[in-house]
Amino acid sequence: MNQPFSEPQANRSIWGRGLKTVLMALTYQLASTVLWAVAIFQFAWTLVYKTPHLQMMGLGRSLGRYQNQIARFVSFDTETVPFPFSDWPSDQPDHPTK
Repeated sequence: MNQPFSEPQANRSIWGRGLKTVLMALTYQLASTVLWAVAIFQFAWTLVYKTPHLQMMGLGRSLGRYQNQIARFVSFDTETVPFPFSDWPSDQPDHPTK
C-alpha cells in the first residue's frame, strides 16, 4: 500500500518557525528605524522645551521591550512569538521614577 509522502510534524513546525523568525528579524529592523526616529524627535523636543516628551518616552520603552522579545524569539530563547502574534509590550516603567 503506497501512501503519499508526508513530512513529519516536527519538520513542518520548524519551517513555520523559520518563516516567523525571518519575519520577526525584518520587523526588528523596522522597529530599530522607528526607535531612531523617536530618539531624534525626543532630542529635538528636549532642546526646545527643556523636558522630554512623556508619550515618546513610553513609545521608546515599549519599542525596546518589543525588540527584546524579538531577539529572544529569533535566538530560540523562547517559543512565544512577539506582536502581532501576541500582545504589544507595556510602556510602563519597571520601577517608579522620582
